[in-house]
Amino acid sequence: MNKFLSCVSFAVLVVFSFGNSEAQSLRANWGEVSIEDLKMEYCPSDSGAAAYVLSDFGDYMINGNFEFEMIRHRRVKIFNRIGYKEASISLPVEKGEQSEEITNIKATTYNLSENNEIVETELRSEDIFRKKSSTRSEIISFTMPALRPGCIIEFTYKIITPFLDKGHKWVFQSDIPVRWSEFRVLRPRDFIYNKVIRGSDTLKIATQRDTSIVVWGVMKSVIGKSAVPFWINIWAGKDLPAVKDEPYSSNSMNAYLTVEMQLKGIQTYYYDFKFPTRWDEIGEMLSAYDYFTEFREPPDTVKQLAKEIVKDKPTELDKLIAIHEWVRKNTRASIVPMVIRYNATFPELLETKEGTVADVNLLLIALLRCAGIACNPVITATSDFGKIQDIHPTVRQFNYLFAWVKIGEKYLGVDAGTPEIPYNLIPVKLLNTLGLVIKDNSIEWVEITARRKNTVVKTAQINIAPDGSMDGHLNCTLSDYSAMDARLKLTASKEQDAVKNIFGVQYNNFSLDSISITGKDDVNQDLVVSAKLLPEIYLQSSGDLMYLNPAVFDPITATPFLAEERRFAIDFSYPAKNSSDVNFNIPEGYIVQETPPNCLYYTKESGIVYTRKITMDEKSIRVVRAFDIKTSLLQPDMYPSVKTFYEKVIKAEAEQITLVKKTVPKTTEGAGEISKTADDAKKTAIVPKAKIKKK
Repeated sequence: MNKFLSCVSFAVLVVFSFGNSEAQSLRANWGEVSIEDLKMEYCPSDSGAAAYVLSDFGDYMINGNFEFEMIRHRRVKIFNRIGYKEASISLPVEKGEQSEEITNIKATTYNLSENNEIVETELRSEDIFRKKSSTRSEIISFTMPALRPGCIIEFTYKIITPFLDKGHKWVFQSDIPVRWSEFRVLRPRDFIYNKVIRGSDTLKIATQRDTSIVVWGVMKSVIGKSAVPFWINIWAGKDLPAVKDEPYSSNSMNAYLTVEMQLKGIQTYYYDFKFPTRWDEIGEMLSAYDYFTEFREPPDTVKQLAKEIVKDKPTELDKLIAIHEWVRKNTRASIVPMVIRYNATFPELLETKEGTVADVNLLLIALLRCAGIACNPVITATSDFGKIQDIHPTVRQFNYLFAWVKIGEKYLGVDAGTPEIPYNLIPVKLLNTLGLVIKDNSIEWVEITARRKNTVVKTAQINIAPDGSMDGHLNCTLSDYSAMDARLKLTASKEQDAVKNIFGVQYNNFSLDSISITGKDDVNQDLVVSAKLLPEIYLQSSGDLMYLNPAVFDPITATPFLAEERRFAIDFSYPAKNSSDVNFNIPEGYIVQETPPNCLYYTKESGIVYTRKITMDEKSIRVVRAFDIKTSLLQPDMYPSVKTFYEKVIKAEAEQITLVKKTVPKTTEGAGEISKTADDAKKTAIVPKAKIKKK
């Protein structure tokens, strides 16, 4: 076996070095760090970058144990302290009956001395840490030593995985610029692969060549000969820009230039093995797993538990809510694993109260089925795991499982793995993607989207005193995800600070009292918050004029969209409407001189709509505002329209209502002149017209 490995390793060196000259690779040798790179003060292609990938190489091969091996060698220039994050390395590995291993970790930091000499500091073995992240995964981590602005870090390691279905994946880009990134795969021609390339940028090199390598041992036995034809695939990217995280992006990593090789099967004279090539075969494979069988035929303890939970619940919806509440409150889901994995059987889960997300939600499905409610598992991927592709069947792109439930004629996703959400919502990190429903005898693709519109309704009655102070009452009703976020704020912060944040008045220095909250402990209800606004001077004044900003709640003062262009969709996660209705009384002795016009702004195809309507009479002013996200996922071609929309809204939100003090009638004896009366002031005041600003 060692002889085989040595042979293949030698062949890799010979073939890959030959490929260097042919493909003009910028392959770096360990320790060959240049003075010029150490003296580099900023990235040539991005002067604001905190760090710069000088080179990144990944070499994949198959060893004699029929395991995949990958050797990675990465070198990064760090310009400032923000770039230090590149020096904290975390390597996840899968554990279980079969386990991955990471070996041969080597790391060095290079600094330049005052005498322009290169100073090397090696990572000590005792500074490499292993931490169990779940029963089936482990994190190996280390932090590079001797970090200083201007240093270069370099590390290498080997990962060995026995999981043949785990694709060879290489990500060429990150959130910092890349000078050179290269991915090479050496594979027998009898190993058949799917190739998936994602990303907006283009590859500098994309080649495939053949060669022949002499092998021994298991490989020879499987393939049936010693001189084995191999494919050499080489991909490389040069001068790749950083892919920045942008607001309302489910995962900017989906825009990274990526190549993934997925093994379809092995076909030789002596050996014929195929992974599922159709999605229905994936469904059959999953259905054959023990933990998928268990929810269809649960033990008597689960059947009895379901009977007890729903014994006094008359409708299917009542039963669903009761079962979801029980599972949510009586189990705890551990960290989401790297793939769909079970950890505990139902009896073990009921005893320990802890398992993976799949464990918890499969128990939920079993209980629902025992209660006569139609449901099946649906598998998908969280936004930080990567975008689902439905072209090439592979189960390894999924890392989350929840319930797909039928109530009446409608389907809804139900998740008990996230304790803070109600039965009719699923985590935001699962929205706007695809899910694969595993039915008893078939599979079905479904779009996972928010089924309800998230609403926030705020009202206020505000009294304005002649000295510019305001007092009054504020009310807010929040549904769904907004209610969930507000509950988290109430848990994490002081009540007054959290309530200010919920009302969106934290920047106005409002003082609140008599706070009342209902629905705080019931995730299935709307959250209702009310508070009293204490008297304090808030209005700006100048002489006889007083200025009132009508945007009391959630003033929009800045745009989240600053980039000139956008490569990926704007993902608001869910449709939402935030509206406010505020009544101001006009202070005694004042009249309205001017109000901003009513306005209506919207993006291309009305994906987002903003409205403001101001009406008044002699005693009060009413301001009704609404920000309505009608389409939660906007494609990149709509980005210019979104930018323009925000610019208009920000300008409108800065407009103020002007109040003017009434003048006191005076008579000047002998001159025959009379100053303006209050009635005259009313006549000359600017009264808003029923006019609407549009796009």
